[in-house]
Amino acid sequence: MPLSKSKGSSASKEKASISDLKTETELQGEDFYQMVSEAAYYRAEKRNFASGHEMEDWIEAEAEILDLQKENLAA
Repeated sequence: MPLSKSKGSSASKEKASISDLKTETELQGEDFYQMVSEAAYYRAEKRNFASGHEMEDWIEAEAEILDLQKENLAA
């Protein structure tokens, strides 16, 4: 489905490039960011917030949320 240019923000275009899946159940924008943020926080909490793993936590949290999203869309 083509992207709408009516809103035109570069952030929404970047989020849209993450996946070509476009349905009403897809997480976008702030919802996606919030879920990744929480998942990364819980990863950090599990290792007592030891420094030096922030980027790893974020990347793994993004992958986790995207995988969950794909599972939900496939169901």
